[in-house]
Amino acid sequence: MRSDAEVKPREPEASTLIPESGEEAFALTARDIQMFKMAHEQRFVIYHQLKRAFWPDRSDRANACYKRITRLVNEGYFTIERTDMKKRLSIYLITQKAHAELKACGEDSTLPLYTRTGDFERSLNHDLNVNSIRILFREFGLDQWTSERVLKERDHVAWHVPDGVLNVHGRRIAVEFENFLKGRRRYEELFRSYKKGGRYYLVFMILREDLRDWLFEMDYNAQQVWFLNYNDLMKYRRLAFLENKRGRRPLERILK
Repeated sequence: MRSDAEVKPREPEASTLIPESGEEAFALTARDIQMFKMAHEQRFVIYHQLKRAFWPDRSDRANACYKRITRLVNEGYFTIERTDMKKRLSIYLITQKAHAELKACGEDSTLPLYTRTGDFERSLNHDLNVNSIRILFREFGLDQWTSERVLKERDHVAWHVPDGVLNVHGRRIAVEFENFLKGRRRYEELFRSYKKGGRYYLVFMILREDLRDWLFEMDYNAQQVWFLNYNDLMKYRRLAFLENKRGRRPLERILK
């Protein structure tokens, strides 16, 4: 299954976003605020992710998502920036105007407005996939997500910071996404941190690559740490299987 980073949906072009004459008076909606909040906490989103998260039941032909996001860009709430990557993705960041709206209604997570840094694209594919994971859990009705940015900049977490923390019925689940497997030492330190911390009920290790035997057999708390393949998660959703050296179980059993 293709990742969101590989999807090429129809999206507004910055050069064509010209207000139509006779447009009705503009007013922000609760959905607009939630879109701003997600983009703000995750730093950015792409068009396909906004459509999937906030217009899940509308067909492309209905064009509702395209029209609304175009209007939000025209009104100065979203800005579109192009990446320098080969695929030239269009990313959506909120503006100072949108940030002021979030702050006014207490939805800014006490974070400053994000601006792109020089190393922004180094983790772009990773961050896009983390966005997709957050949106998938949102589709399950689990929208209590604390992003890595919030953990670092608002909560000032001093220990290891996961890619996100999902709250499931009051239980905190750390979510780690790995685009590529790293060295053994990195995972030794990671598992040691989770084992001694006691801060998370479970840890989901979501891997883009196939699970390797050496990682599977490492020293980790098998009651806490579970491995899950990213493509299986996107394809099978709640029916995807978590596994570790003690066994396997369907994701839906944990999310109930």
